[in-house]
Amino acid sequence: MSETTSSSGASGGADFDLTQFYQVFFEEAGENLANMETLLLDLDVAAPDDEDLNAIFRCAHSIKGGAATFGFQDVADLTHVMETLLDRLRRHELALHAGMVDVLLESGDTLRGLLGRHKGISDVVIDASDLAGRIRVHADGTVRGPVVAAAPACDPAAAGAVLAGRPTTDSAAAQPAAEAAGGARTLTITIGPLDQPGLADSLAELFDEIPGLGSIERLDDGKPDAAGLRRFKVSTASSDDELLDLFTFHVARDRVAIAPWVAAVQAAYQFQDYVPMRYLGTVIGKSVVIELGPVLTALVVGGRVGASIAAELGTMKVTEQIDALETMAIDPIRYLVAPRLIAGLIMLPVVTIFADFVAILGSWVVALVGLDVNTHTFFAGLKLFFHVSDVTSGLVKALFFGGIIALMGCFHGMRTEGGAEGVGIATTKAVVSSCLLILITDYVLASMLFRGIFMG
Repeated sequence: MSETTSSSGASGGADFDLTQFYQVFFEEAGENLANMETLLLDLDVAAPDDEDLNAIFRCAHSIKGGAATFGFQDVADLTHVMETLLDRLRRHELALHAGMVDVLLESGDTLRGLLGRHKGISDVVIDASDLAGRIRVHADGTVRGPVVAAAPACDPAAAGAVLAGRPTTDSAAAQPAAEAAGGARTLTITIGPLDQPGLADSLAELFDEIPGLGSIERLDDGKPDAAGLRRFKVSTASSDDELLDLFTFHVARDRVAIAPWVAAVQAAYQFQDYVPMRYLGTVIGKSVVIELGPVLTALVVGGRVGASIAAELGTMKVTEQIDALETMAIDPIRYLVAPRLIAGLIMLPVVTIFADFVAILGSWVVALVGLDVNTHTFFAGLKLFFHVSDVTSGLVKALFFGGIIALMGCFHGMRTEGGAEGVGIATTKAVVSSCLLILITDYVLASMLFRGIFMG
């Protein structure tokens, strides 16, 4: 934090010197305003899409978070009342109408003027109190349609709440989170990998220097793990977006992962309201490579190949071909079982790699076409927190699953009795036992792999 904190000053030297980040904020705010205007103009008033409403909310929320950090109170005040309206819309507590769209578009123009004044390119003083009052009237749901400038007279209590109860810089950043979350949440925050792991401590210092942000506890003794990651346990009432907006001034946004505090053999990502698109590739990569790829591939191969092995060997058994091999002093285990076992051990990991590739490729197509996630965002998320040990873990599982499929097919095939009917029974037993053992083994291997027995 030493590089972003003033060493001396009239305020006692405890204030942040964030002027070096102004240009970054103004550029991001301009992009968010442009995106918000485009989304509002394209919005279907009769049947608004939830994703569009969420995206508009995030644009306003991001601007407010940065404005609150830099002390631009007029921008924070206006975006705060915009958030109130947008939050009620996206939660379907209010029905969208053209008047709301108009006032939000007007708010975007006003924000541009306010930001221009803070940036120094305009000296025009803009009073946004009347606009804030009109937004609050819409958010209260007391009118339907456009609200003219004199609207505060129609609802003086609502306008007075905006003017008299205008939040301070810190409360403007924290209030929406408290409303949405209903109290403090406990989170796991993962930082990295970073070229300078010590930067993660700057985030920890934020919780000491910003009142009301919450508390933080280091989980790694101040040192990154083998993958270069730092981990923290955080208790806060702030939303994920607010935390990310604040952390971005110290580390890149794509180097921060926020998840609920959970303790299980394999951590599960839990999302509220919407899936953060920047983590879509991460979730898909982890889930496919570690779990879905090897398990689903094994179940499919077990049903196809396991049944084939059991039927083939079962037929040989009931037609006494195996007895004939023994008569010729040929070991059936070495001649029939061993090649199938070796093939299972080798080929299932190979098929799993192919399945992983197809699954990720298919997910990318769906994300690109159906979720409007661009290629860069998807693959940046895919690379985020990627570890070779994830692939190794999946292949270790596939190795065991291949052995299970081959052994179950051979075991039940070699024990077949009762002619053609017995072959059918042996085939069914081979498939059922393979599937059950695959699921049981998956749990056991997950417990061992994620505790580092195999991966160190």
